[in-house]
Amino acid sequence: MNIVALLATTRVGQIILWVGGAAVALGALALRLLAAGRAQERAKQDTAALNNLRSRQETDDEIARLDDRARRERLSRWVRDDKL
Repeated sequence: MNIVALLATTRVGQIILWVGGAAVALGALALRLLAAGRAQERAKQDTAALNNLRSRQETDDEIARLDDRARRERLSRWVRDDKL
């Protein structure tokens, strides 16, 4: 007697098939939820990276528009006093 016939025809076999099927279905659902969570986090990080890049570009453009004296004054806040 083969194993499939045994599982399909006995009451215990049918219970094992149902439990196994439910476990596979729950496992597949869990994997889909994990994939969706990863995709959502990746999208959030991509959005943050683009916002940071946009902010950096705006700051770079603002600095580029300044004349030498104004640029030196603005950027001097980032240098410690003992390094001037």
